Amino acid sequence: MKSSTNRILTIAVILLLLTNITLVLFMVKGRNHHEGKGPGGKGDPFQMMVKELNMTEQQQKDYKQLKEDHFTAIKPLFDSVRAAKTAFFSLIKEKDVSDSTMNYYSSRISEKQAIVDKLIFDHF
Repeated sequence: MKSSTNRILTIAVILLLLTNITLVLFMVKGRNHHEGKGPGGKGDPFQMMVKELNMTEQQQKDYKQLKEDHFTAIKPLFDSVRAAKTAFFSLIKEKDVSDSTMNYYSSRISEKQAIVDKLIFDHF
């Protein structure tokens, strides 16, 4: 009885080991095939947009400039959201935190995130 249990466990361990090795090989092999491709394997989103919309060189330059301007304008807002979240989660260190304090910090995050969301919506 003991030898049959040992044999079953040995077979199970070997099967699991082979399965893990196979999975790792698929992961490593799959990583090389998807480099430089976006979601769905269609390539760079910008290049796909250029192709689909038949954008001219000037339109491409204008798009890149608009994108850079947008990120320049919105980066400080992302930083302020991050700072507000850091302040909010630093409350974890305190022993007793009132609901009003948590609500205050939470509303600050919500307000800043709403501004970011509106700017992104307007950008598109």
